[in-house]
Amino acid sequence: MPTRPKKKFLQPRFWGLICVLLIIGFSVALAVQYVRLRSQEATLANLESEQRRLMEEVDELSQTAEYMQTDEYIEQAARERLGMLMPDEIRYVPTAP
Repeated sequence: MPTRPKKKFLQPRFWGLICVLLIIGFSVALAVQYVRLRSQEATLANLESEQRRLMEEVDELSQTAEYMQTDEYIEQAARERLGMLMPDEIRYVPTAP
C-alpha cells in the first residue's frame, strides 16, 4: 500500500508571528497618519489666522479708501501736501528778525 505524503501544515508560531508583524505594521502606518494629520491641522490653524488678519487689513484699507474720497480728506491733503489755501484765507509768513 502506497503511503501518502504528509501535508505540511504551518505551525501556530508562524501564524502568531504573521499576526504580530501585521499589527506592528498597521500601528506604524496609523502613527504616521496621525502625525501627518496633526501637522496639517496646525498648518490649517495658521492659515486661518493669517486669513483673519488679511481680512482685517482689507477692511482697514477699504475704510481708508472711502475716507480718501471725502471732501474733508481732499482739503486736508491740499493744505498739508500742496500748501493750498481756501479762497477767503490769508497766508501768514513770519519774517526773521
